[in-house]
Amino acid sequence: MELERAQKIADAVVKRLGPYCSRIQVAGSIRRKAPNPKDIDLVLIPTDLWNLHTELMRLGPLKMSGSKIMRVMVDSTQVDIYVADEITWATLLLIRTGSAEFNRMLATRALDRGLKLKANGQGVMRGSAVIANIKLSPAAEISTAPVDQVPPPHVGVNPLPPISTVTV
Repeated sequence: MELERAQKIADAVVKRLGPYCSRIQVAGSIRRKAPNPKDIDLVLIPTDLWNLHTELMRLGPLKMSGSKIMRVMVDSTQVDIYVADEITWATLLLIRTGSAEFNRMLATRALDRGLKLKANGQGVMRGSAVIANIKLSPAAEISTAPVDQVPPPHVGVNPLPPISTVTV
């Protein structure tokens, strides 16, 4: 589907689900401004799971309804919803925005350092210990600049020292 159509559907879904979330943002190929998204990805922090689930059922048939991932068909468009909390929000938004190639690069860089990037948003792990994640302060904003306008990460930066949370 064309980006403009996907954005309109995503905006309508965000408007419907927003009252039941403390945060909700479009991710995936729409956030990257890809010309032809295949689906819609949202990341949200729910405040009212019962009414969120009820509203999802009003949007269309539920194809998946778990504690971390939900999928609903809106008309003929697949909408994947990733459930975060304040700790996993920023990392989950980063991962679910992608692209797949970018995520493979991040995961490979972590593995090269003996670490693991958790796709569920937990952050970077060394064994079973979280050594880095991102927690946004309440006033922090997530950039919505097109990916080609965001400066690339520094190459060759040493892994972060063991920490549990970095507040931005």
